[in-house]
Amino acid sequence: MLYALRSEVIRLRGELQYYSFNYLAGVALNLILFAGIYFAVTKASDTSQVNVFNLLVAYLVWYYASDILNQMSLTVIEEALLGTLEQVYISRTPIHLVLLTRALSSLLRTSLFIVVFLIIVVPAFDLLEYTAGLGVGDWIALVGICAVALIGATGLGLTLFGLSILFKRVGAVKVILDFVLLMFSGVFVSVKELPLALEGAASILPFTWALESLRLLVSHGVPASELVSRGEWLAALAVAAAYLFAGTLIARWCLDAGRRRGALAHY
Repeated sequence: MLYALRSEVIRLRGELQYYSFNYLAGVALNLILFAGIYFAVTKASDTSQVNVFNLLVAYLVWYYASDILNQMSLTVIEEALLGTLEQVYISRTPIHLVLLTRALSSLLRTSLFIVVFLIIVVPAFDLLEYTAGLGVGDWIALVGICAVALIGATGLGLTLFGLSILFKRVGAVKVILDFVLLMFSGVFVSVKELPLALEGAASILPFTWALESLRLLVSHGVPASELVSRGEWLAALAVAAAYLFAGTLIARWCLDAGRRRGALAHY
């Protein structure tokens, strides 16, 4: 795994060196998108009732999740175009470790320009004001919530990976998932405020309950010690575990099916 991770880091360094302009454009895109979300949310409700820090963290969770889905769905296309998909499958490094290292590399790359994004956003929206009441335990809980959210997203990404083995191009499915997760996972409003017809569907998305836990912690001031026993947090853990388990099974089944059909040998 260390060799696979090292090779991904080397590739990342090369991409940053040669495609720096594109990554700077990515920072600008994030600024524009978050500013649009902020003004839309504050225009629709009283500005004093909007916790901008909660909105920012929820947005970043969605953005990282989108990056994971993108990486998982593109891995097969990249390897198939290069004609190396079969070699990856039979290499000494198990395929799940290849996916893991690529996901970690992608998250590292994303984090580099998210840092630039935060340097601009934090003073612009005076976000330190919203974090004044958070203690050490709350910050640890916040990191844990984000981690659980991304575990659920990884499970969904594994499903996309499996589908890309059989159907190769799943970019449209990935875009649909991006918008569904952005609109209905609780980035803007609590899932409990959605129409009843949407609430049930939204409640089974991979990180809806993680964002509900985030909202309780940051916006409603629920202590971390109390949050761990709340139904929202327990639901977040259960949903993330279910997505990871189901995604692993689906990816494995699709890999075996693709191998039997000879789908690994062509694009």
